[in-house]
Amino acid sequence: MEIFRPRISNESVKHNGAENRSRQSARQQAMEQLLVGLRRVRISGWLLAALSLTTLFLILNRELISGARVQIWDATAYYTPAFSLVADHARVGRLLLWDPWLAGGTPDFADPQVGAASPLW
Repeated sequence: MEIFRPRISNESVKHNGAENRSRQSARQQAMEQLLVGLRRVRISGWLLAALSLTTLFLILNRELISGARVQIWDATAYYTPAFSLVADHARVGRLLLWDPWLAGGTPDFADPQVGAASPLW
């Protein structure tokens, strides 16, 4: 059994090959342009999201950032009285060794969070 193969001249092969290559290069250029455009959209999308989140954070925390309010966690309940006690002792020229008002008495000189032994005081 013989397979039917049509005869194609050499000129048509050369012509179709060059035409196919030009179509492929045009497709490849179009795909590259599309990918560059998609990368720009992806980068600008991430940039827009980051800018939006930063703006939202700054708007919601404007009083905290401007100093109109203080943090509500340990700043008012623990650190403000401790720093005031350290400042009162430093004003009189004494080291704060013991805090009799916190938890029945605590060794604040040994507590690094209070900063009684800090060189900045």
